[in-house]
Amino acid sequence: MSELGIFGGQELLDSGDPDPIPIIERFLYEKKNILCIADVKSGKSVFTLQMALALTTGDDLIDTFKIPNPVDVLYVQTEGSKDETIVRLHRMARAISFDPIRFKLYYHWGLALNLESELVKFIQNVEATGFKPKVLILDPLYTSVRGNLSDQVVVTQCASNFRRLSDLWNCSIFFRCFPESKSF
Repeated sequence: MSELGIFGGQELLDSGDPDPIPIIERFLYEKKNILCIADVKSGKSVFTLQMALALTTGDDLIDTFKIPNPVDVLYVQTEGSKDETIVRLHRMARAISFDPIRFKLYYHWGLALNLESELVKFIQNVEATGFKPKVLILDPLYTSVRGNLSDQVVVTQCASNFRRLSDLWNCSIFFRCFPESKSF
């Protein structure tokens, strides 16, 4: 059945009961998106990187959430220092299993994924590596788009473009942000 269109009731019933497939049990599911919101300096980036590492091996996340299978992770970092992320990665990899083949860091300041030209460039850059993520992490959301998240036009374009990425790579998207994120 196509993703888009008009569907009859019987056609919908005949398509089966699409139970969500867990990537992280009770937390993240295939082709579903999740938004992680917490106060500034509450450990969101540390948790997010720990999650990324656990996803690459299929090891439990913080000894609580089961990860049925290892997956490829694209971690998009649009603020902070790449060097700080490298230091964190080295430290975490001493305590958390990590498969570096399944992990890519896309480091870019000023990424604007709500703009068509930026989205196309982002897709081309990722696809040039041959890497197809099962989980895409945007850290943080507010520096991954241009405009104000209170603006309906910006939000609608973001939602559309994030859906395009999810459909293109058959991936889930994890957005990290904090409550005050409004304009970029």
